[in-house]
Amino acid sequence: MTPRSTVDSAKAGNYVRVGSYLDMQVFRNQRIGTYNRESVLLGCEVPEIDTKAADYRELRGSLAPGLSTCTGCAAPVVFNLVAKAGQMRAAFLKKALHQEGIMAAAELERPEVMKVLLNDGRPAPHDLARAGLTPAIVKRVASVRERLIEEGVYFKMVFAGATGCMTVTTASYPNNIWRFPYFHSAFENIGAVVAGLESGARALQRTRRLRTPHKVIGFAGDGGSFDIGLQALSGLWERNQDSLVVTYDNEAYMNTGKQRCSSTPWGANTTTAPVGSMVKGKQTNAKDIISIALAHNIPYVATASPDDAEDLIIKVRKALMIPGAAYMRILAPCPPGWSFEARHAIALSRQAVDTAAFYSFEVETDARNRRRYFTINNVPRIFFDDESGRAEIGAYASEQGRFTHMFRDSGQHLLQEFQGRTDSGWHNFAQFFGLATPEAAEPTSASPARE
Repeated sequence: MTPRSTVDSAKAGNYVRVGSYLDMQVFRNQRIGTYNRESVLLGCEVPEIDTKAADYRELRGSLAPGLSTCTGCAAPVVFNLVAKAGQMRAAFLKKALHQEGIMAAAELERPEVMKVLLNDGRPAPHDLARAGLTPAIVKRVASVRERLIEEGVYFKMVFAGATGCMTVTTASYPNNIWRFPYFHSAFENIGAVVAGLESGARALQRTRRLRTPHKVIGFAGDGGSFDIGLQALSGLWERNQDSLVVTYDNEAYMNTGKQRCSSTPWGANTTTAPVGSMVKGKQTNAKDIISIALAHNIPYVATASPDDAEDLIIKVRKALMIPGAAYMRILAPCPPGWSFEARHAIALSRQAVDTAAFYSFEVETDARNRRRYFTINNVPRIFFDDESGRAEIGAYASEQGRFTHMFRDSGQHLLQEFQGRTDSGWHNFAQFFGLATPEAAEPTSASPARE
C-alpha cells in the first residue's frame, strides 16, 4: 500500500483542536465513547466487521484446535480476535469479484475456485480445469487483486511470538496451532524479530519473489514489551517499520510465577512485591507504555479490552491497514495471577474500563504535518459526576485476590489511595483530551496518555 503524504481533511472534520504535545497539534474526536471506523490517515473507513460484538462462538477457528492454557485466561480470546481481524484477503476478493460481476457468489464458495483465485503465482492447468476457470478470468481477478493490495485490504499475515504465556500454550515445540507462518522469538527480542521479518518480506516483494504483501504481527506479554523487550521495540518504532506489535497485558510475569512487572498496578500482591507487615504490594504506578510509543511518533497506537470484540477488531484492522509501525496494548486478565474465578475474565475486562483501571482509546499520528488525532472509544463510568453512574475501583479490585489486603480493616487506607491514584490518572488523561477542566484534575504531574 502506498503511504499517503497528506491527510484527508474531510475525515478530520470530526476532530477539534485541544492543545499541543511534543511539538504536535492535538485533536480530539468530538464523538466520544463510540466505535470509530474512520481513519484520518487512511482517509476512509475500515472494513465492516463480519462478527457480532459479543458472539465469541463466531470467532473460533481463527486458530487451529489444540489451545492449552489456564482455564478462563483471556489471552486466547485476544489471539483469536487479532487473527480474525486480519483475515480480510479472501472476503474482500469475493466481495469485489461479485460486485463487479466477474463471478457469481455461488462460484466463489467453491474451495477449488478460491484455491486458484488466492494463488499468487501462475495456476496449474489441472487446477484451472477443476475450478472451471479460464485464463481470461484469472487475469481479471489478478487486476482486482492488485487494486485491493493498493487499498491495503489484501495481504497475508506472519506471526511472531515472544517467549511467554502465548508460546507455551499455542506453540510449544514441536506443536503449533497457528494457521499462519509463526516464529518463536526469545523473551527480549520480539522487536528485532518483527523488524527482520518485515525487512525480509519487503525485500522479497520488491524483487517480485513475493507477490502479495505480508503483514508481520508480533505478540509479547507485558514483560516482553514493557520491560526486557522495550529496547528492541524502540528500534522498530524509530524506524517506523510496517508492522503491528500487540502486548497481551496480564500485568505481571505470569508464565514464570507471578513476579511484578512495570505494568503491574500499584498495590497489587505479587511474588516479588508481596504484601508484608510494612510494605503492601507493589509501590509504584504502572509504566506509561503508551506515551513511550507516542514519543516515537509512530502512525497508530491503541488500547483495547477483550470484552468488546468489535472495538478490538476495528482497531486491529486500522493498525494493519495504516502504513508504518503500529502498537496495541490489550488487557488480558489472568485467573491464577489475579486470583479470580475463571468465569469472570471477560466481565473483569469490562470492569477495568468502567473504573478507569484501563483506558480504551486510539491515536493516529500524522508526523509529516505534526498533527495527532485522539479518540476515546469507551468512556469509564468514573467520568460521570453523579454518584449513581460512578464505578469505584473497589468493585473491580474486590473480585481479585491480589488486592485482598485492601479490604481488611487495616487496609482501608490502601483502597482509598488506590482510588485516589485512579481518579488522578483519569483526570489528567481526560484533561489532555479536553474533557476535564484544570480545576477537576488532582494536583499531580500531567501525563498525556496514561493507562
